[in-house]
Order: sequence, then C-alpha cells, then structure tokens
Amino acid sequence: MKIYLASFVILVTSPFTHGLCLRAALTNDGTLTAGDGIPCSFGQFKRLLESKITNEGLLDCGSMSEELLDIFDEIKIRHVAQKIKASCKVAPEPSQSSTTSFREIFQSTELNTEEEHDRFLKEFYDGNTFINQHVGRGTGKIPSADISRFHKNSAKRTIVDWPGNNESFDNFDLSADSCNLNTVMCCWVTDRKINADNNNGNCKAPYPNKKTSEGSGCKDADPADNTDICYADHGRSPGSNHVLDGSFTIYPDDQEGDTHCHGFVFAHDENDESNLYKANNLFYVSMNDHLKNRGYVRNVPGAPMCGCIEKMPTVSRSDCTQTSHKYLYSFEYNANDQDVSATVTGRKVSFDQCDGETANDLESKYKQLADVSNPKIKNQIDEFNKYIVGRDEDDGSSLCPGAIDTFLTGYNNSRR
Repeated sequence: MKIYLASFVILVTSPFTHGLCLRAALTNDGTLTAGDGIPCSFGQFKRLLESKITNEGLLDCGSMSEELLDIFDEIKIRHVAQKIKASCKVAPEPSQSSTTSFREIFQSTELNTEEEHDRFLKEFYDGNTFINQHVGRGTGKIPSADISRFHKNSAKRTIVDWPGNNESFDNFDLSADSCNLNTVMCCWVTDRKINADNNNGNCKAPYPNKKTSEGSGCKDADPADNTDICYADHGRSPGSNHVLDGSFTIYPDDQEGDTHCHGFVFAHDENDESNLYKANNLFYVSMNDHLKNRGYVRNVPGAPMCGCIEKMPTVSRSDCTQTSHKYLYSFEYNANDQDVSATVTGRKVSFDQCDGETANDLESKYKQLADVSNPKIKNQIDEFNKYIVGRDEDDGSSLCPGAIDTFLTGYNNSRR
C-alpha cells in the first residue's frame, strides 16, 4: 500500500515526462516569425514553435501541449489559443498605402520611363499593342513569367497602385464623371492561346506561322461566349477610339459573335477590401487570368478593351471577380507577462468568383454591394443597367433588343 501511494504522489507532482525547453529559449529570444508572417491560426502558431525547437537544436523537450501550457502559464489549451487570437485582434493596423505598381511588370522590357510605361498600359487596355495582336506562345516582349512573378509577389501580397488617374490614361480615371459607378469591365473578342479546357475559347493547335492560312491555327479564334454585345456608343470613350461623339455600332441578333466580358465592383469606402485591392483585381482579371492563363485579347470595335463601365459597350451580362485578404503575423514572446504580442508583417490577397445572389455575375454583385453600401450606389442601379442590361427572367434571353431600341430612340431624339 505504501509503495502504491508513493507512485501516485510522483505522478501528481511530476506531470511531464520530458524536460521543458521552450521557456528558456523564448526568454533568450522571443521572436517567432516565418517569411512574410503566418495567418492568425493556433495551428500555424504551434508550427512556429516546432520550428523554433528544430532550428535551435533543442533536445528532450516536452510535448507541444506541455510546452504551451508552461510558457503561457495556463492549465487548458483553449486558453492558450484564445491568447493567440487576442494578440492578433489588438495588433496595430498596417499601412493601407499602395507599395507596388503596374510598372514593375515591365522591368525586363525596353520601356524605360514612367511615361513609356503609362503609354504602353493605355494602349494595352485600349487593345492596341503587340500583346493584343500577338498569336502564339507567351505574350511577346512581356513574357508570361513577368506576369506570373508580379501576381505572386505583388498582386497576392501587397496593395497595388491604381493606374491612370489622368486625362492621358482615362480608362480608369476615378476623378472623372465617367467613372462614378465603381465598376470596371473588360470585353475580349479573340482567343490567342491553346487551352485543353474547351470552356476557354476555341484556339486550337497549331499556332500560326508563315505557312498558316487565315482563319486557322488560332489566327481568328474566339473566346468563350458569356455575353451579348448590344451596342457600342463611341462617344463614351473618345480617348480610346479617337472618334467624335455621335457614332455608334449596333450588334443585333448576336451578330458580334463570341465575346467574353469580365469585371469587378468596389465600394466607396477606401478601407473596404474591394476598394483597397481594386488595382490588384484589375491586374488579376485583365493580365493574369485572361491574358496569360486564357489568352484573351483585343477589344470590341469602338470601345476600350478594359475601362470603367461607363466607357464600355452595353452588354447583357459579365462574369465577376472579387478580392479578400488575410493579414499575416509575426509574434514576440514576453517572458515576464508569459504572453505574446502580434505584429502584421504581411498579407495574403485572394481572388474568387463574386458571391452575389447569382454567382460570378457582375450585375448581381453590384446589387449586393448596393444593399450593404451607402445610398449613392443604391440610387445608381438604374444607371448601372444602362451598361449591363440583363436577361429575361422567364426564358433567359438577352434584353439587348429593348436596350438597342431605347438607345436609338434617345439618339434620334437628340438629333432633332
């Protein structure tokens, strides 16, 4: 009986079977970080501690649960997890200023000045550069690798600077009256990349060469058709088409052929995710997702390839991408308080289908934003529907015929 009791006492007073090693190591150096930081996750935090043990060659440590209870002076693991989450909540908000620019995409090109970069971007978004006309592998003088690098290192990790708030680059000039709807859209009429996925256009091998006849080998391939073009009012974008107000192109009965439109919306609140990362979204939609991955290029005649929606053709619908982000954190252990403090050291930006009532639909996302945003957007839904006219609720047919009639009636009345 005495032997049994003695064994029992030993178990109570010595609950850990290994020596504890993290407290001393963290007292000496409490820094816990990895790369740009980690998401505020208890599981990720434990991996930081495991790395600490491995990197410092610590031996005969306790289990991770034992170590956590020791360094935080807690008796339950859930209390430790709560401390980690609490440290993230009170971490100072990072700067929300842009730190990267579209110009970084052109570092490997012969474009040497900011003026040359901006001029090239303007022409690209109008649909006029060699990139827009090139058919074949890559994107000409701007390799796909440059776009991939910017996507990985900038678009997914930083706030990208919004391009073109000036008269010479007016596609996205948010200071102008022609960009009041907080919506950007791109429309493409050509597929120039071979994709195994049949939903990404009909460009088929072989790529064209000097012996390839017109209309074969991706020479005149179409993107995946997701919209009907109703008409292009050339007066909306004279800075792109260089045509005086008063001319237009009408596309009745789907005469434009296969066309693909894709866009995004952003809130008025500058601290809203959709606004913070609107330039990231522009890059993702126009250059990464559609130019590099799908091979979509060229513009609807009379309109820019991409621009604020007020500058674009009137269409039946458009696909839609939205952004979100998570902050990444580094931690510092305080031995005196047996607690940690968190600092935001990075961010992870994600790009997903819009989650309006109808998924992946620009009009639906705009209406969702109107429901949760300020009255300015809510009062502009009718104006928005001048550019995205929608489809019939009963049979799903395009509402372009009615939109064309309304446009022509207004045009004729204005000329009387």
